[in-house]
Amino acid sequence: MLSALKGWGPNHQRDHVPQRRHLWLLRLGLRPPALYQADCFPLLPWFGVVLVGMSIGQLLYPDGRRRFELPSLGTYSVLQKTAWMGRHSLTIYLAHQPILFAALTLVGTLQ
Repeated sequence: MLSALKGWGPNHQRDHVPQRRHLWLLRLGLRPPALYQADCFPLLPWFGVVLVGMSIGQLLYPDGRRRFELPSLGTYSVLQKTAWMGRHSLTIYLAHQPILFAALTLVGTLQ
């Protein structure tokens, strides 16, 4: 019991999150040096990418219409299959989840 509570003392907070009072700045891309996250995408650097994309879109598609013509690629069977998967991606995603879960459960019970 004491070993489980050991990590909850003031030293634990001070050592692992040195600037705890500044954690609200994480969303802006500013983080303490000792904090590493794999799934946090801060607002500032990526919002710039969004703005660049919006600007390019305004240049290439004024009034929502393309300034140039693109060749029709709908006659290729590989692209037709890819387009079908793109149109039905949510269905494919929702259908594969129970199949994947069942297969992993089966593998886990066999071991």
